[in-house]
Amino acid sequence: MHHHRQQALANTFRQHHQQPLLLPGVWDGASARLFEKSGYLALGTSSAAMAYSQGLPDGQQLTLGTMLASLAPIIKGTGLPVSVDIESGYADLKATVEAVLEAGAVGINLEDSLPGQGLLSAAAQCQRLTLARDTAERFGLALFINARTDTYLLGANNALEETLSRARAYQQAGADMLFVPGMSNPADIKALVAASPLPINLMALPGCSAGDWFSLGVTRVSLGLGPMLAVLGLLDAMAAQTLSLGRWPLMDQHHFGFAEAQALFA
Repeated sequence: MHHHRQQALANTFRQHHQQPLLLPGVWDGASARLFEKSGYLALGTSSAAMAYSQGLPDGQQLTLGTMLASLAPIIKGTGLPVSVDIESGYADLKATVEAVLEAGAVGINLEDSLPGQGLLSAAAQCQRLTLARDTAERFGLALFINARTDTYLLGANNALEETLSRARAYQQAGADMLFVPGMSNPADIKALVAASPLPINLMALPGCSAGDWFSLGVTRVSLGLGPMLAVLGLLDAMAAQTLSLGRWPLMDQHHFGFAEAQALFA
């Protein structure tokens, strides 16, 4: 990608955070094109969805190489800014950040836990955030760094206090936003938004509403793995229904025309 085009996309992505932003979770060229067609302003990748599409479980089972192979058609096929979920940074955080910058990304999500090992110390994560920021500065891009904290996902003690203290530390280390998946309690959200030096990103959960969260002061809501889980649910129902009935009402009901599909990629 031409450097000036990537710079422009990075600026656009930052501007989109001046108002509430709903960010989809995509995993391949088709999912990316569909969300863009609907009018989303930016795309975010879902590492879990990418892992499933490769036949792997979630939790940094992807290698950098397989993640980049999934990322390429997403970035090639869109004019929108793309933020990449790099999980915990894979084997080598610096190499991972360099690779996604080279691929044309303008944002990353970096999480503060390691599969099977729980939360990293805030100090350790701050070093990693600083490394990501330094790497992006050497590349010459104001990368949007979304610091994901797994305090709520992993049920940390005093999750709200721990999240707030990490928000302060991560902001000092160069993060642009704090992502708190698993958080949904309105009182906690209000308290976090009021005291955090970083804008807050939450992840779509069943039964919750982006509008409610935006009205509490949340800046960004990410669909994350939600779209892929809904796709899996539909495929599962369709597979069972078609085999048992010998007909495919679900397939008909959700039919997306062949001509429309071809046009998506024209």
